[in-house]
Amino acid sequence: MKSVEDIETALMEIGLPYHEVEPGQWILTDQAEVTQALVTHSGPVIDIRIQITRLPSNNREPLMRLLLELNASELLYGAYGIDGEQIVLVEVLSTEHTSLAVLSEAFDALFMTVATQRGMIERTLNKARGQEA
Repeated sequence: MKSVEDIETALMEIGLPYHEVEPGQWILTDQAEVTQALVTHSGPVIDIRIQITRLPSNNREPLMRLLLELNASELLYGAYGIDGEQIVLVEVLSTEHTSLAVLSEAFDALFMTVATQRGMIERTLNKARGQEA
């Protein structure tokens, strides 16, 4: 999948709803139409990014611990990170080594991760926000 056209063809074949934001950038939505992923073709990589939620302003340690534990033990694809004040789930794939099957598997895994872990993250955030002054 080396070109924008290759990636767009793959997105069509995967069959999930998507739309182009600009050339080389798409928003892909899961089957439940709950979670959106920003897909960006940038040179030799395909960047997949899902915004999870905003960071709490205080008491971040329990959340950081949870995200690091999830990164280490629960994620097949991707990793949790921080982008500005947002918690994100990201995956970067090499365009040279990414097939339709690999791209489809990555989307499935990332969307499943969000579906199964969002509640745990939200509970941890609610505890943190409850302690905010």
